[in-house]
Amino acid sequence: FFGGVPTMFRALLAALAAAPGRFDLRSLRFLFTAGAAIPVDVIRAFEARGLLLKQGFGQTETSILCCLDAEDAIRRAGSVGRPVAHAQVRVVRSATLERPPDRWEAAAPGEAGEIVVRGPIAMLGYWQRPEETARVLRDGWLRTGDLATVDAEGFLTLVGRARDLYISG
Repeated sequence: FFGGVPTMFRALLAALAAAPGRFDLRSLRFLFTAGAAIPVDVIRAFEARGLLLKQGFGQTETSILCCLDAEDAIRRAGSVGRPVAHAQVRVVRSATLERPPDRWEAAAPGEAGEIVVRGPIAMLGYWQRPEETARVLRDGWLRTGDLATVDAEGFLTLVGRARDLYISG
């Protein structure tokens, strides 16, 4: 098993290409990435080497929210999967987020919206940061700040951020 962020998988592909046959990957059975959307060509490059690279999505504030199963990892390459069973996950129109959560409008299939989540998986708040907590938690719903589309089968695909985020590598 190897889990990492997209930058690590690009580096691994570069190392494999630079030294063909040097690395024995026969014991490697499962690759998992999260932290940012990974390009489909990276997923396909590992598939060409006989390795299944699955993408998921989660946050420090929630743990894992979505995941692709093995059957969909290639068929739905680029997606982060469907929501896990222990979380309610929605993609809602950003323009409606100033309303109470019961009046948030679901984004149409293929339309970008913000991912919101609630359930036992979501944090209760930021330690000693009530203003920040109030900004992201609304009646039990956590605004993730991540933008996604959802398709007719319920698969989410990350498309951007609604708020600033620094990825350092």
